[in-house]
Amino acid sequence: MTCSAPAGAAVHLRRPKAYVDTGAGYRVLIDGTRRGVIRNDGELTLEMASGLHELQLRYFWCRSPVIAIDLAPGAREELVCRPAGSNNPFAVFYRMIFVRKHYMALSR
Repeated sequence: MTCSAPAGAAVHLRRPKAYVDTGAGYRVLIDGTRRGVIRNDGELTLEMASGLHELQLRYFWCRSPVIAIDLAPGAREELVCRPAGSNNPFAVFYRMIFVRKHYMALSR
């Protein structure tokens, strides 16, 4: 009988260039653990075990909603992250104070 390690999977994040948060690096949390930082106009690939995981972005006290991803062995999930809302400086300030748990967006 042969035992093999479980097949891994990966999440690939892409952050298109945006005026808002130009110099900010978003922390990438997977299952509550910091796994990397993605910068403006950047990309990040994270290897992990297959199965169900929770992914979230954070920047100081602001964050994205948590999304669940179920990765099959050998799968690669493609996600896009960006600041949510408009580029209006007043709208950004409003989101940072009053809508901080939805400051960033993650989409497939």
